[in-house]
Amino acid sequence: IANGSGIAPFRSIIEYIADQPNKKEFSKLYYGIQNEDHDYYFRSDFEEFEKQGLVEIRLAQSRKDPNKKTYIQELVE
Repeated sequence: IANGSGIAPFRSIIEYIADQPNKKEFSKLYYGIQNEDHDYYFRSDFEEFEKQGLVEIRLAQSRKDPNKKTYIQELVE
């Protein structure tokens, strides 16, 4: 869960896994932001990681729609 620690360390971990010859790791990354239009850092990288099957991004946006706020704790399965 990338909550308060910033997203960059998680991006580095997934990049490391992507560079390994046996890419068997799969993770879910819970990422809380206010609005994906302004706050989704490294978006293109994470979209590519998802395409490669390395990670599933679970995005919680607390300010995109004032009528529907989503927080990380609501997404955790």
